[in-house]
Amino acid sequence: MTMTSHILSINCAKAVPFRKDESSAIAKHPVEGRRRVGLTGLMGDEQADLSVHGGPDKAIHHYPHGHYAW
Repeated sequence: MTMTSHILSINCAKAVPFRKDESSAIAKHPVEGRRRVGLTGLMGDEQADLSVHGGPDKAIHHYPHGHYAW
């Protein structure tokens, strides 16, 4: 059995102030070209709350295109 997948976009963001003393990098936007994948994520991408996002066990989040409509 062979599985294939297609990458429709790579989305990145910098952490910015969100509310009170919190920041967020949820507003990810498509980027052009290739991105290096390191131990802690994509080059040029950030996560604000490293206690629950990012790091070697949560470096990349894949969201299936078919789920967006839901």
